[in-house]
Amino acid sequence: MDKANIEEQTIHEITYEVLLERLRQLGYEPGAAAFGVTWSQLALILAGMICQHGSTAGDLSEERLDECLQKASEALQNQEILPWDWLAKVAMENVVFPAVEPENDDEGPLTEAYENWSRIEDGWLDAAFEERFELDDF
Repeated sequence: MDKANIEEQTIHEITYEVLLERLRQLGYEPGAAAFGVTWSQLALILAGMICQHGSTAGDLSEERLDECLQKASEALQNQEILPWDWLAKVAMENVVFPAVEPENDDEGPLTEAYENWSRIEDGWLDAAFEERFELDDF
């Protein structure tokens, strides 16, 4: 294993241990089941996500950590046939790293150019068809 992988694994383990301690402080018993999945298993998934995004366990507020755990637990209770760890990860990732809302709903310059071009003349497709194929010729 190279040095970068060892450092990444160490950071992941430290993040996991910090999260386990914070779980205890919030009243979650890491070995207790969260719908057939332990809180420590959820903490392990969360530690992986936090490290993957270059954050630390300290960046996560108590409220957000609690919300993550509750969302993951709810997602597990409502699961259908999806793998529990993937479902928990998706539920927690949306809390910890929410998608950034765009500042405006502009779809970009190409979409704008297309919309402008398509409004040049109402019925432009019919007009183009009529010009190309004279219906009286048949």
